Amino acid sequence: MLYLCRESLESLKLKDSRTASALLSSLLCLLQKERGESDRPEGALALFHQADQYIHHNLAAATVQSTARHLNVSERTLLNVFRSLLGISTQEYIRNMKMDMAHYLLTTGASPVGEIAALLGYTDQFTFCKSFVRHFGCSPSEYRKRKGVPGQYGSVLK
Repeated sequence: MLYLCRESLESLKLKDSRTASALLSSLLCLLQKERGESDRPEGALALFHQADQYIHHNLAAATVQSTARHLNVSERTLLNVFRSLLGISTQEYIRNMKMDMAHYLLTTGASPVGEIAALLGYTDQFTFCKSFVRHFGCSPSEYRKRKGVPGQYGSVLK
């Protein structure tokens, strides 16, 4: 099962971290059921699942340090788990999650880019745009134009 999961993740090329997260979470549940476990998953998959849940619920504030602190493990342990399961670092995973959310916010609404940057925990719009360009190959505004999203500005933060 783990082999099939890894093959599936490689075919995704980890551009969609939500899908990768769901796939690994599903695998964790299957392994728990197969072992007859219900409440106490153990090992790397369990640690990944806990980290993933923390990151999802605290996306704006999530860092490698805060995630490790929350799970009471070292940053190195967390890195090893993410590298062994996904082939990327914890920091890359968090950044991918933020970019997935940026994609969603840019294509489903018309909020200003600065507001989206703040919502995702970036200190300023420039830092967000730089990260976005590295991930998608174009600016958030250009990305929005390519996806055909109207230019009227609403509000995500209320």
